[in-house]
Amino acid sequence: MTLNRFLDGIHFPQEGREVIQKTVISEEEYQKWKKLFYLEGDRFAEKLGEKAEKEKFLLCLYTRMAVEVYNDFQEDGITEQVYFDTFYDFTIWYRCCVKQKGIPGLIQEEWLGLPLKRKIYRLGRLQFEPGTLPDPYGAEPALHVHIPEDGKLVPEQCKEAFRRAGEFFKDSYNYYDCLSWLLSPNLKKILDPGSNILRFQEMFRICGTVYQNRQAEERVYGFIADDYREYPEETGLQRGLKKYLLENGEPGIGYGIRER
Repeated sequence: MTLNRFLDGIHFPQEGREVIQKTVISEEEYQKWKKLFYLEGDRFAEKLGEKAEKEKFLLCLYTRMAVEVYNDFQEDGITEQVYFDTFYDFTIWYRCCVKQKGIPGLIQEEWLGLPLKRKIYRLGRLQFEPGTLPDPYGAEPALHVHIPEDGKLVPEQCKEAFRRAGEFFKDSYNYYDCLSWLLSPNLKKILDPGSNILRFQEMFRICGTVYQNRQAEERVYGFIADDYREYPEETGLQRGLKKYLLENGEPGIGYGIRER
């Protein structure tokens, strides 16, 4: 795998490619950071926080490491498509960095470190992270479900993702769980009954809601405002959420479990 082929495979924007091409990381520095990443995670995060233009540096470091991880995917018989789909998260968060900070680079270094450590895989519309259910629910092995921000939440595509996860992970996990604003029961007061989001909720048994969380605002608007009245109303979801926020406060995030 070459860097250019990797960037082609994840449909990486041209301006980001130019940043990577212009940024030089010596082999000695690269190996130092790579060792910190895999062996001393806390130290890695600390040093990264001290780095000038850390977003650009992280972009160059992580893409280089992702190219190297390709061989590990191949040795385990994981298809090239799954490899590219999994690392497409780099493209998603690159665009978020540009939108939120106005600069090219990567944010969410801990989250984007998961595919490099082979702790998460994207299988179609959804991402799956091996883990366990929380103690109150038996601490059984489970696949944590995450929803990439790159398209509609079409129910048929989600069902296909669960089917693929069953094949990919075989019999290692009997449960899926998900913690997300998309599972908040309060969305029923905002969305039409036939919305894709509510149909996604129906795939889980909702077990609880955490209200002190502003994930819904961050995902729907792309930022968190000090005053709810500052939010735009460009889509039906934005209008509905804003109205709910002004009248009721946070919709919170829901936690749901799905049996295989």
